Amino acid sequence: MTWTYLEAHASQLDARASTIYAKNPRFSIFGVGDYAFKPWRIAICGLYKKLRFRLVAPIDGRPVMFDDTVYYLSFDTEQKARQTLASLESEEAMGLLSSLIFWDEKRPIKTSILNVLDWSRLPESEQLTLPFPVT
Repeated sequence: MTWTYLEAHASQLDARASTIYAKNPRFSIFGVGDYAFKPWRIAICGLYKKLRFRLVAPIDGRPVMFDDTVYYLSFDTEQKARQTLASLESEEAMGLLSSLIFWDEKRPIKTSILNVLDWSRLPESEQLTLPFPVT
């Protein structure tokens, strides 16, 4: 069934412009791990020209999946996701991230920048050690 689906949508999949697809097998997908199946997300698009994190709830009881322009953290509970969002939106986190971003780049927000946060130093982030996965 999967192969039939991929073949039926081959023209759209082949039209993906990102160079990551050119260097890999035809129907490659990236960013699928245990974190991909947790229901709650905090997401940000790497193409944004502004730091704006979004809380993303499951739809019809299923986790939302993103394309390769989006970075996200995954959570088992809404409470933990909201707590982490508050930490990410803190003055300390936003100040640090903003100082590292070159806004004139095509993809200014990168995992290498997002992963510099020392979660233990952010407000309300005790015991949080989740990196942004590379997607």
